[in-house]
Amino acid sequence: METTPIMVKTSVAGTFKKVVVKNRYLITYIFFGALSLLIEISLRIFLNQLLNFEYINIYAVIFGILFSAYANLKFNFNVPRKKYLRSVTYFFLVSISSYLSQLFFVDQIPNLLPENEYLSRILVSGIFFIFFYFVHLNFTFSKIVKIGYAVHPKSDMNLGKDEDTAIDYSDFIHIDLIDESYNIDNICNDILLINSLISKLKTKEIQIHIMSKNPGQYLNQISLEYVDVFIHYEDLASVAEEIYIGKNNFGVVLNDPKIDSSELKTIVNKFKKIMILCIDKPGFSGQKFNEEYFELLDKLYQIKLQDTEITVDGGINNLNVKNFSVEKIVSQSYLSNGNNPIEKIINLKDSNKYG
Repeated sequence: METTPIMVKTSVAGTFKKVVVKNRYLITYIFFGALSLLIEISLRIFLNQLLNFEYINIYAVIFGILFSAYANLKFNFNVPRKKYLRSVTYFFLVSISSYLSQLFFVDQIPNLLPENEYLSRILVSGIFFIFFYFVHLNFTFSKIVKIGYAVHPKSDMNLGKDEDTAIDYSDFIHIDLIDESYNIDNICNDILLINSLISKLKTKEIQIHIMSKNPGQYLNQISLEYVDVFIHYEDLASVAEEIYIGKNNFGVVLNDPKIDSSELKTIVNKFKKIMILCIDKPGFSGQKFNEEYFELLDKLYQIKLQDTEITVDGGINNLNVKNFSVEKIVSQSYLSNGNNPIEKIINLKDSNKYG
C-alpha cells in the first residue's frame, strides 16, 4: 500500500526556521536578558564616574531586572495588565535569587573567572541564564501550551504542503482512530497505516484517540510503546481494568458536559491524562466548539489536579483557545484551513497565554 509521505525533508534554512519558531520565547528572553545586562553594566560605569555611592551596583542590578521584567511581560509573554503585579513580583524574586546565586558562585571559584568585573558578570550570568529561564516559566509565567495537529489516517489520504508543515511544526501529533461504530462514513482504523505513522513520527509526542465501541480490539495491534492512548469514558466497560489502571500512557476522553463533580473526581483519581472532546458528535470533522464544555472544564479546575494532564480537542481556534488553562490543545480544521499553519500555531500558543 502506497501512502503519502507524512514528513517533509527540510533544507538547512527550513531547519533553522523551525528551531527559531519552536524556541522563540527562549530566544526573545535571551535577547532581553542580554540587553538588560548591557544596561546594568553601562549604568554601573556611568554612575561610578559621576557618583561615589556605595550601593550603585545594587541599584543598577535592580534597574536591569525591572527592565527585563517589563520587556518580557509586555513583548514576549504578553501578560495582561491585571496580572502584571503578580508576574513582576515573581520575576523580581526569581531574578534576585539568580543574582545571589551568581555572587555565591563567583565567591567559590574566583581564580577561574576573568579579573575584569564586568566580563566576570557576563560569563556567570550566561551560565545561570538558561536554568532560571525554566524557573521563570514555572513560577513567573504560565507554562507554554503544547499544540497538536490531528491526523485522520486513511489509505487514500493526500496531505498538502500546509498539512505537512502543520505536522512538522506542531508539538505533538494526535491520531484519530475511528471505526464504523462511531462514523461509518469516516473510517480511519487501518492499523498498518497507523503503526507506519507512529514509526515515522516517533520523535514527536503522539496521542491515539480511539473512537470505537470496542476499543480493546485495537490495543494489542497498536505500537503502544511510543504513544498515549485515549479511550472514551463510556467505552471503558469493554476494556479490562488491568490494561489501563495505573498506566501513565492511558487516558480517558470525556464527551459529556453534564458529568457531575463526584463522578469527575473518581475519573481524575483513576487517570493522569484526560481529554475533553468539546463537540457533539465524535468521529465527525469540522464541528463547532460546544460552549457547554466550559462548565465541565470549570469543574475540573475546581478539583485539585495533581499531575493531571488535560488535553482539549474539538472546534479549537484562536478565539476560543484563550478560555482554556490546559497543557495540550488539539486542532485540525483551524490549522489546515487557509494558509500559513506556522503562524496559526503561534497564534494558538500566544492566544492561550494567561487565558
